[in-house]
Amino acid sequence: MASYLQHQLDDFVEYWNNHRLRAQPKKLNVSGTTPRHAFTVPESFGGQDARITVHKEVIDALRAMIPVSREDAMRWVDDEFVKRAQGAYQAIGTPPMVPLSGWTILTR
Repeated sequence: MASYLQHQLDDFVEYWNNHRLRAQPKKLNVSGTTPRHAFTVPESFGGQDARITVHKEVIDALRAMIPVSREDAMRWVDDEFVKRAQGAYQAIGTPPMVPLSGWTILTR
C-alpha cells in the first residue's frame, strides 16, 4: 500500500513540475513555461541559480544522528497492523488499487 501511495505522489510531482504555466506578459515572475524548466535554467528568465550544494557525506552524518532507522522513522503503523491490513486486503481478493476504487476497498 505504501508503494501505491508513493506512486501516486510521484505521478503528481511529475505532472505538476511539467505542466505549462500560462503566459502572462505583465507578470513579474516566470510564466509561459514549466516549473521544471524555470528551476533548471533560471538564468533564461532573468533569475539566478540559488541552489546550495549539500554533499552526501553531510547528509549521512546528519542521518546518523537520528536514533532510529529511516524505515522506523517513516513508519505510520506497527507490524501487527500491516499484517492484519494485508490479510484483510487478501481476504477481499486483492482488488487493483486505483484512485477511484479507494473508498470501495476501504469499506470492504
